[in-house]
Amino acid sequence: MHSMIALIAVIKNYFPFPRAGEGEGEDRKSRRRHLELSSGRTIARNIIASGLTVIWLGIVASVSAQSVVKIGFVPSESFAPLFVAHERGHFKAQGLTTELVRLPSGAAILTQVSTGDLQVGGGALGAAAFNAANQKLPVAFVAPMHFAFSEDYLVVRKAEIDAGRFKTVSDLRGKPCAVNAKGVATEWVLDEVLKTGGLRIDNIDLKTLPFPEMLPALDNGAIHCGIITEPFATQAEEKSIGVRPLKAKPGAKPVPITVAFWNSDWAKKNDSAARAFMSGYLRAVRDLSEPNAWKAPVHTDIISKHTGVAAAVLLKTRAPVFSPNLELEEKEMMSQQEFNLRLGYLKYKEMKPIKELVDLSYAEAAVKQAGRK
Repeated sequence: MHSMIALIAVIKNYFPFPRAGEGEGEDRKSRRRHLELSSGRTIARNIIASGLTVIWLGIVASVSAQSVVKIGFVPSESFAPLFVAHERGHFKAQGLTTELVRLPSGAAILTQVSTGDLQVGGGALGAAAFNAANQKLPVAFVAPMHFAFSEDYLVVRKAEIDAGRFKTVSDLRGKPCAVNAKGVATEWVLDEVLKTGGLRIDNIDLKTLPFPEMLPALDNGAIHCGIITEPFATQAEEKSIGVRPLKAKPGAKPVPITVAFWNSDWAKKNDSAARAFMSGYLRAVRDLSEPNAWKAPVHTDIISKHTGVAAAVLLKTRAPVFSPNLELEEKEMMSQQEFNLRLGYLKYKEMKPIKELVDLSYAEAAVKQAGRK
């Protein structure tokens, strides 16, 4: 801005602009002077336009230089907002160049974001996230990714139901039940589901298995139930291996499962890029929040590309939920923190206020700029 003001001042010194009405009733010499001034005005306008263009290009170049953003992901539907923002040009529209980097786990993403090898990533809420925030690592948890209903995750072995050995959640006492890992959101989800039958996670035989291995384990009886993500839950039902016996109650709210995070040192040094990222991310979340958005070909094609799940299968899955205003329920986050603290997964002994663990300021700023929905 200061450069633009200086440019205009220089132009005025060399090309004085005629005042309104100047030139009326003049002799030939005055008219010639008026023409010269008019020509000068035209030249000046061209110079100003060129100057504005140069300054604008300089600003864009500066933002672009800061804004090559590497985003870590695992091939899961929960990363859909990041896939959509990248593929539909929402990040590009904000002046960002983004690169999606596939990694084997959320833990690997968290590690690479904390070291600065990646700028942005995402993953499940869990012990690693709470510990990273508490230890003041250069990672900030900045927005929700996906929400889901706990009831959509519990898959019970169909043979147990057919034999009458499973009628209610209380029948899972002492039975082998699987999650994909300990200290992650799915373990908390299992505990929440078991509470509906008067049980806690300590009352079952807890197993850990990767999601794809849960289906054959259900089939051969190695486990009787599992907290299983999509598309595997749908595939278990289609193959008559498992059943989802629970349904969310009317008016129930989905719970936060995954969050987006970034390297906080990068965000501080590249504030404009961080804000641009959040604006593009919000646009994608709102795309996915529209009615029937999960079944729109533009989205199924993108998600299929990055997850390897066929679009036809995606259409059959239970769609995750996204928050169009990037809000997180503090009550649910406190519950997840309490669960991890109770099981001894956290490296601190007392509950922390959620505001110490997440930074939603960029999300709130993006929503304010775009308007609430």
